[in-house]
Amino acid sequence: MINKNKYIFSLVTNLKNNKFYLSLKKIFKHVSFLKYLFLIFFISISTYLIIPKYFNYEKKEFLIKKAFLEKYNIKLEEISSIKYDFLPRPRLKLEVRNLKIEENLLYGDVKNLYIILDYSELYNIKELKLKKVIIDDSNLNIDIKNISNIYYYLKDKKNKIFIKNSNLILNDGKSYLTSIKKTKLLNNKKDLSLTGSLSNKRLYLNILESEGLIKMVLKIPEIDSYSTITIDKEINFKGSKGRVKAKILNNNFKFDFEYNEKLKIYNSLFRNKNLQSSFDGSIVVLPYFKFDLIFNLKNINFAKLLDSNFIEKTDKILLNNKKLNGKLKVKYK
Repeated sequence: MINKNKYIFSLVTNLKNNKFYLSLKKIFKHVSFLKYLFLIFFISISTYLIIPKYFNYEKKEFLIKKAFLEKYNIKLEEISSIKYDFLPRPRLKLEVRNLKIEENLLYGDVKNLYIILDYSELYNIKELKLKKVIIDDSNLNIDIKNISNIYYYLKDKKNKIFIKNSNLILNDGKSYLTSIKKTKLLNNKKDLSLTGSLSNKRLYLNILESEGLIKMVLKIPEIDSYSTITIDKEINFKGSKGRVKAKILNNNFKFDFEYNEKLKIYNSLFRNKNLQSSFDGSIVVLPYFKFDLIFNLKNINFAKLLDSNFIEKTDKILLNNKKLNGKLKVKYK
């Protein structure tokens, strides 16, 4: 029995002196050390991110307003609340009444105005960089005369200002026109894209600049609508010039245009399976919608048009609609 114990003792002693055993022991020590090191690191980072949640940001309201005004020319008339959250990334959430971008370029109430914070800003609000701002759940008013200015404002703020889950309310400076609901605007380096709902129909707008041209693509899938607008001058309500190609249901349109106080249409073509025509002329949008167009019919299938009640539908849309005002001449060769 004594010899057996001596043998076991000898094996344990040899094992402790074995190089493999010693190497394995060192590895486990390192792993254990790294585990504690990781735990300390995790606790430190979590503490660093959580502590700002208990700061009193109401006292920093003046600094936040000042940063927005200086960096983006955005005026925050009244901040109802300021909250901090560290997930999914450190940010301040502001509820703002009466936000104004460059006075009244865009204006309205914002339920969630997010400031995405750099980690270096968590304890130093005085140095707010405002690298990324998200306007969420808002009602923003837009005078359509300012659309070109809004585009250039956003173009200058690429990858900095974004809009989501908001309503864009369009007006002519006096009266309400329409609204685009559930809007999401992505302002990336390459392009500007907008999605939303117009009259309960989803729309997709993409604006891209290339080789001195500005190309806009508008899609409304529910009415099988696909349009491209190419502008060879700067977007402006005075002095624009370009070309439009569009498809709505089974109708195809294309025309060149110039805009200077009124929209001048030329080199136009309308075509579907029953009708082909040009529709040159002019359209005035502001202050009231008014048109003066000449339809020059080239090919027409009278039998099909009569079967589809085309004349009755046209009369209902054009002649009995009090919102439409203008002159319409029809020529047929």
